[in-house]
Amino acid sequence: MQTQITCPQCNTAVAADIHQLIDVDQVPQFKQMLMQGALNVAQCRNCGWTGQVASPFVYHESAHDLLISFVPMELNMPYDQQEKMMGQMVRAIVENVPMEKRRAYLLQPQQMMRWQTFMETILGTEGITKEMIARQQKQGELMQKLSKADNDVCDYLLAQPENARLIDEQFIGMVQNMLQQAVQAQATEVMVGLSNLNARLLTTTDVGKRMEEKQIALQKMGIEAKAEGGVSPPLLLKHVLQNQDDDEIIDILVSSSGALSYEFFAGLSARIDDAAKAKDGATVDCLTAVRTRLLALYDEMRKASELMVQETVTVIDAILAAENRQQAIAQNAGQIDELFMNILEQQINQARQNSDLERTVALQELQAQINGMMEQQMPPEMMLISQMLEAQSAAELDQIMDANAALVGPDLLQMMDMLAQEIADAPDEVKTQFGQMRTRVSQRVLAA
Repeated sequence: MQTQITCPQCNTAVAADIHQLIDVDQVPQFKQMLMQGALNVAQCRNCGWTGQVASPFVYHESAHDLLISFVPMELNMPYDQQEKMMGQMVRAIVENVPMEKRRAYLLQPQQMMRWQTFMETILGTEGITKEMIARQQKQGELMQKLSKADNDVCDYLLAQPENARLIDEQFIGMVQNMLQQAVQAQATEVMVGLSNLNARLLTTTDVGKRMEEKQIALQKMGIEAKAEGGVSPPLLLKHVLQNQDDDEIIDILVSSSGALSYEFFAGLSARIDDAAKAKDGATVDCLTAVRTRLLALYDEMRKASELMVQETVTVIDAILAAENRQQAIAQNAGQIDELFMNILEQQINQARQNSDLERTVALQELQAQINGMMEQQMPPEMMLISQMLEAQSAAELDQIMDANAALVGPDLLQMMDMLAQEIADAPDEVKTQFGQMRTRVSQRVLAA
């Protein structure tokens, strides 16, 4: 939902998007947003203040048997009001859990009133200690100081040993995350401060320079991949060779490409042979070590992929064999994702190639049933977002919002914020289009 608070520094009205049902089973991105300090956060466009919005919520994560109701102490909410509100939220969470997956922890929600206690519980599930949390808090405080400091003060603060120890990749990641939020909120002053800080960290600190090297290497390959329509094995090989002495950058390039294949290794082996013929022993040793390491990685990835396909095919066959196929689909809904649908499509193609008409028809019927159920379950806000993404102009976008005025509200913004996390790795033009659309929707909601 969207709410409005008063900035504690300049008394300006600040709009904030608040999530009160934080169900990690439904939206896994919620946990990462919490850990990055990016959930239920407001930012003042006027003075740059950024802070956590005090709001009641319920957190659910079945993987760790967590169902937590949180009511900030500073709200001074009457006990009976707390009970009523939390009861409604807990019921909403529990109703989303399939009956066969309900366990005892759902009957006894933990109650918390201190943010620090809540975060220690959540971070503890990831092996993050209280000491790590204290360090993260110090990093947040330092980031606020640095983003508002002039150049001389910034240099002084960065030179202090206790501050220098706080500058790591996590710290720079926090700065970049807050910068992204400032851009989305159109908080110009904050954006300038964080942008300058980010540039300074990337150019003057050792960890920043290293991050910059990795980002540049990835961007270079990304630019060429965009021009070629994707990362091909020869393109990946080209960039691996350019960074052959840097295992860390090679790992980043490989993990982001999906182009590790026989063709890649054939090309790499040819380069090793060329170096051997040229009696370049150092290059032979270096590239041979790279090949050995990447072959081991490729073998691990292949085995993991084969196991995943086998497990998915087992689920598909179990659904096909079920007496009530729709019920079986519902029982396995948690496993039906994009990968599942891709493997299902592969199974259909394989059945066709094998001239197995009966299996082909059965798999196609299953595919149609799943697609139909997904469309029925798709929230109207999601359907509206899909429609808006097809708009060719601002005027057409406005027409779509006019025709669906009842849906253009806080729930739509909340859905768009969830999607924004999912498209973080999408092409820049997609993110730009989505950001502009989100801004236009936000303006419409605030004006309502």
